[in-house]
Amino acid sequence: MAVEVLVLESNHLHRRFLLEFLRRQPGTVLAGVADTLEEALAICRSSRPDLVVASLGPAPGQGLDIIRAFKGCLPQAHIAVLLDVDDERYRQAALNQGATFCVAKTALRWELGPTLEGLQNEAARSAGERA
Repeated sequence: MAVEVLVLESNHLHRRFLLEFLRRQPGTVLAGVADTLEEALAICRSSRPDLVVASLGPAPGQGLDIIRAFKGCLPQAHIAVLLDVDDERYRQAALNQGATFCVAKTALRWELGPTLEGLQNEAARSAGERA
């Protein structure tokens, strides 16, 4: 079962790397790409992705409030927060706000791949239970 992923990343280079990474992951379908929270929420309303991968930043509309906005729009979706700096305090704050998991950008390929595989397995189990 495919996992639909929405990417929210305003940095062009990080976004390009992330999109290339996701395209190489079997069973992953790109639901959309957004530069801003508003664009991402519009995509969420129309495509209902299984996973939101969002980079958090220091500017208004780029912080922990992003997690709350996605949880309000997609309560069932998993939210992966990309961290520029792998700080345990920020990681814990993101998890407390409702993020499913946090991934340091420096460890993206080692942490996000296994997570996607786990979500695919979870989706397949759920589909089997409904059948």
